[in-house]
Amino acid sequence: NYAMIGSANLDPRSLRLNFELGIEIFSEKFNRKLSDYFRKQLNQSSPLDREKLAAKPTWMRIRNATAWLFSPYL
Repeated sequence: NYAMIGSANLDPRSLRLNFELGIEIFSEKFNRKLSDYFRKQLNQSSPLDREKLAAKPTWMRIRNATAWLFSPYL
């Protein structure tokens, strides 16, 4: 019956530059809905493996790689 929602990252950049926020929720009803939502998302998802990544179009792989390069700044 407890959830913590937010962006509480404990890396050096986050501690220095970002305004991190975490909200604690003590609500059985809300947390049941939250749990149901995550279970639904998990049931609709599928594993991503190297073969699926390699099958992506070249432009998409280049886009993703470029975004990954900038991830420390995002």
